[in-house]
Amino acid sequence: MKSLICQTLTVFRKETVAAARFKGAWLTMLMFSLTALSLTSFVFKGTATDSAILSAIYWIIIFFSAMTSVDRLFMEEEFSGTIQMLKVYGGAIPILFGKMLYGFLLLLILSIIITFLFVLLFDGNIPLENAVFFFANLILGVFGLSAAGAFLAALSASAKVKSGLFAVLMLPVMLPVLLPVTEVTTKIFEGVAFGVSALIPALLYDLVLMLASSLLFDYIWYDDL
Repeated sequence: MKSLICQTLTVFRKETVAAARFKGAWLTMLMFSLTALSLTSFVFKGTATDSAILSAIYWIIIFFSAMTSVDRLFMEEEFSGTIQMLKVYGGAIPILFGKMLYGFLLLLILSIIITFLFVLLFDGNIPLENAVFFFANLILGVFGLSAAGAFLAALSASAKVKSGLFAVLMLPVMLPVLLPVTEVTTKIFEGVAFGVSALIPALLYDLVLMLASSLLFDYIWYDDL
């Protein structure tokens, strides 16, 4: 277990160093989020509308921001031609978890920025007693996006036909987690009080998704070695 954690952190540090050298992906995600937020704010004229619509807009922006980030997790190795070396010298599970952790933290930071701008632009209301639930729900949604994204990014990188594969697979895989987190966000915007049980569906799906990814990753990672 200690070796797995150390190797995972090594992959995470490698991703962080690479991201510091190539800031284009960060700027692309940030500009997409700002553009989407600004456009929707202008359309709704900055006024609060139906809570369900606000919740849907919020998670749509986060989802497509993830689409512009997590699909790049294996792109550097694929373009530089070092992906075969990574397969030979790196363990499959540490690589998956390391890239998953990097994608999670990257998307979480972006989602927090989106959240503050969203509340500011749409005059959103998050009751103080529900703030902890809101961020717990956000973490569950972001973790699901990063877990699915890391696995599907590796799958699309290994596929012979890459064009559009990630986008086609991401939505159906993520719907089971997007639906409950969007529903919880709607209740929070409405000021409805609820318990921890409302977060269980997203948590269970995240765990299933992480387990399935770790079990299947060996087969796609070493398929064409």
